Amino acid sequence: MFEGKARDVEKAVGLHGGAQRYVSKDGEQVVSKPFFTIVTSTYNSGEDLKWTADSIRAQTFSNVQWIVADGGSSDQTLDVIRENEDIIDYWFSAKDAGIYDAWNKALVFAQGEWIQFIGAGDELHASNVLEDVQVLLQSSYPQYNIAYGRVEVVSERKRTPLFEVGKPWIFLKGQWEMGRPALPVHPEVFHHRTLINGANTFDTRFRIAGDSHLLLKHILTKDPLYLPLLVDRMPLGGLSTDPEAVFKVRKEIKLINQDLGLVAPVMHRLKYAVALAVKRLVITFVPKKLRARLIDGFRVMSGRKKIWTVK
Repeated sequence: MFEGKARDVEKAVGLHGGAQRYVSKDGEQVVSKPFFTIVTSTYNSGEDLKWTADSIRAQTFSNVQWIVADGGSSDQTLDVIRENEDIIDYWFSAKDAGIYDAWNKALVFAQGEWIQFIGAGDELHASNVLEDVQVLLQSSYPQYNIAYGRVEVVSERKRTPLFEVGKPWIFLKGQWEMGRPALPVHPEVFHHRTLINGANTFDTRFRIAGDSHLLLKHILTKDPLYLPLLVDRMPLGGLSTDPEAVFKVRKEIKLINQDLGLVAPVMHRLKYAVALAVKRLVITFVPKKLRARLIDGFRVMSGRKKIWTVK
């Protein structure tokens, strides 16, 4: 993995560099610039992080920089990080103001041509995925500054495949979902380094939808490149899919739309309002332990597969 020189961003951050990666040039060994930087934020997610580390370690493409931004974990997360220091180029552990604050701190050290953000517990889909993506991205800039593939969503416990997400841009462009224009799922996205502005990359006013804000700012002015391959395996769950977080997301989406001058179509606003009202009823009157069974029951009645009760 690639190693850069650390800068004193914050004295409270315990910063550690990883191992250098060399390439041969006319018989001499020189440090190579990474093609990819992967950023992962963690907080008390040691068991989940093992999945991510194993998938990065297995990659056939090695010109990768991995940065782990830990929010001050008190479980075994730091032990897992130290066990994988040979493939982690930078890591730090300090309190942060949320995931986007953590990502911003990590991006100070990002040196890759293309940047990917994957959560603790996510896995790169196959051992050759970065090798395949690199071939597709090699000559894609400046025509494209954002690229994305597909995500396989799996169950949290046994990693049972549930469904896939990701469509060619022609099917997403002009569509609306969740109160804003349709977007790729963030772990499947690669951002060109020209879109990264270090510690000012993500707007930290947002706690849940900051990635949507960043993507919309750029996708509204230039179409992204669709990569026809599975990039990431993502466990079902997380803050953005937590029923209690749905209403917080709605407030943030309204702010994003105001910032970017977006107005959702009337019919979409009505459908979205009805969907949120139904979710509010479920959250209010159905005990948390029964929600998954209830939702999957409705899915089965409508001809869809169970996902929330699959182990």
